[in-house]
Amino acid sequence: MRATVIVGSNNLFREGLSRILGAADFNVLDAITGVDDAALDAMVVHDCALFILDAGDGSNTVLDQIKLIKARNPMWRVVVLDNSNQLINIASVYRAGVSAYLANVATSVAFIKFLELVMLGETILPAAFLPFVLDQASDDNGASSHVNGNECKSDLEQQLIAAVGGAPIPQLSLREKVVLRCIIEGGSNKMIARKIAISEATVKVHVKSILRKIRVHSRTQAAIWGMNSGFSLCQIENATVSPSIVAHSQEPGGVAALPPAR
Repeated sequence: MRATVIVGSNNLFREGLSRILGAADFNVLDAITGVDDAALDAMVVHDCALFILDAGDGSNTVLDQIKLIKARNPMWRVVVLDNSNQLINIASVYRAGVSAYLANVATSVAFIKFLELVMLGETILPAAFLPFVLDQASDDNGASSHVNGNECKSDLEQQLIAAVGGAPIPQLSLREKVVLRCIIEGGSNKMIARKIAISEATVKVHVKSILRKIRVHSRTQAAIWGMNSGFSLCQIENATVSPSIVAHSQEPGGVAALPPAR
């Protein structure tokens, strides 16, 4: 289980997250009001721990705590959870080494999937913040050639999974929405083709179109984009989709699975 520490002054925040994480294979070792040496000392035996901070505690407090955590062990993951639009300085927390800044996550399922990606080494930031990251990459490579700067941008674009935050929703066709929902459930191209009665080659065309329209580079990123954009069973049911598609578009227990590695 993943060693996890919840940090926040709000007792309801700590208790609520403890229950959600405890049911999702995260081992909540502590739920504290603030990071201190004693809390960090207790975590030294864990090479890859996860700290979840409440943005509601304020920008300066959150930033100081991130710096303390990363100074003790740069490999520890730090996630800032903002459910109250606190307008934390995302640029500052990004520079301090935050692994994810999650604002107004719609469901606990999406939240857990974000955390799982963080533990795999991914970085998750609001979509509106992505230009800053790419500009910073260019600045950091100012002494390099223009080509190298573009290569660095390309690498960052592929590494970052941008959680949608106020960005326009691309116009997907009905069939593309169905395929995206299947991707969220973890379906392979062959499984999707069988489910909606089209050829595997046609599925590949739809997947490629989806990735292009939502500007991501992998099925995993597409799945997270879909969950965070509110692509749910209800959206498919409201469209003209055959009953057989709807009937099988939910995993047992209502938990969506990440797509398999390809």
